[in-house]
Amino acid sequence: PLDPLVADAAVLEVGCSDAGLLAHLRTLPDAPARSAIGVSRDKGAASAEADRPRPDFGYVGERLEWHDRASSLDALDPNTFDLIICRDFEQSFAMADVEGGLKRFYGLLRPGGGALLTVRCAGPEASQQGPGYGILTPSSWVMLLLASGFEISNERRLWRRMEDAKIMSSILPLSSEEERMTDEIRLRVVRPWESWELEKAWAAKS
Repeated sequence: PLDPLVADAAVLEVGCSDAGLLAHLRTLPDAPARSAIGVSRDKGAASAEADRPRPDFGYVGERLEWHDRASSLDALDPNTFDLIICRDFEQSFAMADVEGGLKRFYGLLRPGGGALLTVRCAGPEASQQGPGYGILTPSSWVMLLLASGFEISNERRLWRRMEDAKIMSSILPLSSEEERMTDEIRLRVVRPWESWELEKAWAAKS
């Protein structure tokens, strides 16, 4: 439903698990991705997928890379990717790294490139010391994305259980019902052209 551009795209997936999605995008029959790089969570992460053996994707060819260290993200060149996928943002970036992670994505994308992101919103655990980002409501996420330079082109919201929504009404009493009901947001965001990039492109054509 978010309609990402995959054909002939250089794709990066952060939190790629076994890279199965990237292998699929590289072998689409009509319009495959040009190249794909996957960055998984560190092997030390407490997750079942950390110890899962990686399938043999030899049939995909050489245009698929897979890295099992999150730090590999820092070694990638800027303005390299047409599409970034991160299906579980909070599992890839700690609370203190949210803004840095979004800015890193912005820097890795080519002008006009996009990202598919799934972000979780404040839940009943916000009043406790539980997992998740606590106070990040849907509006907070939107502000962070816009502050990082992205434009939001499409979104899809998933609602939380009614019993959790009732708890949220006491945690966020001044928020709208939509704010309290939103459990996670799946977004397609675009990295727009900067003015200086447009000027450079126009100068090259003239």
